Amino acid sequence: MSVHHGVVHRPAAILVSDRLVLRRWEEKDIDAATQAIRDSHDHLLPWSLLAVGDSHDVAANLVTTAHSEWERDEAYKYAILVEGLVVGGCGLMRRAGPGGLEIGYWLHGGWTGRGLVTEAVAALITAGFALDGVTWLEIRHDAANLASAGVPRRLGFEEVELQTAPNAPSPRMPGESGVVRVWRKTRPYPRRVGPGAGPRGRGPVRAVDWLHGAMVQEVDAGAQQLDDPGGAQSAHRQGGQAAGRVKKWRGLGLPVRQDTQQLPGRTLPPESRLVDPQPTT
Repeated sequence: MSVHHGVVHRPAAILVSDRLVLRRWEEKDIDAATQAIRDSHDHLLPWSLLAVGDSHDVAANLVTTAHSEWERDEAYKYAILVEGLVVGGCGLMRRAGPGGLEIGYWLHGGWTGRGLVTEAVAALITAGFALDGVTWLEIRHDAANLASAGVPRRLGFEEVELQTAPNAPSPRMPGESGVVRVWRKTRPYPRRVGPGAGPRGRGPVRAVDWLHGAMVQEVDAGAQQLDDPGGAQSAHRQGGQAAGRVKKWRGLGLPVRQDTQQLPGRTLPPESRLVDPQPTT
């Protein structure tokens, strides 16, 4: 995570949700990405260029491009991991316009129907709204891709535009209609910077819960935090899991736990404690 004077310019390399770890693509992921793309060829073919060409070449290009785009602050793309297994990818892309980020995602065909893309995008919402200057997020997909439409709908995005030619790209994949649905979500709270505004935590980035309509915030987000009015609280979790400090976000009254070492049910690898493609489901 890139932070200067309390302002977050770049998201963390690792984001954590209940079932997923989103980790910045690394060269070591090429073989796993190759397998996921190859196994999902028929699933991806109607919508995604990932299904075009040799799977290893496509995966290598995906990973190397993601690395260079991250370094140039053009896009922040992640592998979606379930218990260490690469099951897809997602990312935040700085191509939506001033103050905005576009969200993209794809998933292994054998892992659909479990809400994993929705959970991954919820984590991206957290990370995206934590970045300085970002006030809205956008998801775009072909109108014929009904599965992709379910993700922004479940996460409270509003459909703002239906683009057709000449404002929409010509269909490139066999399932595409050439009509693009555009969904947007605006930041639901004012950006706060300055003393006490964060980043505070040193643990893994942790979302609360967009899935149930609550405000999501990550440990190192830049919004101002207040101690719970009832005093400093700690909740010791069962099974030897880490205690966390309960915070509330000004103006919302929503509790946010700041985990320092562990998540429910598993211990994170040491590298996950660092603080510092187109939609298809």
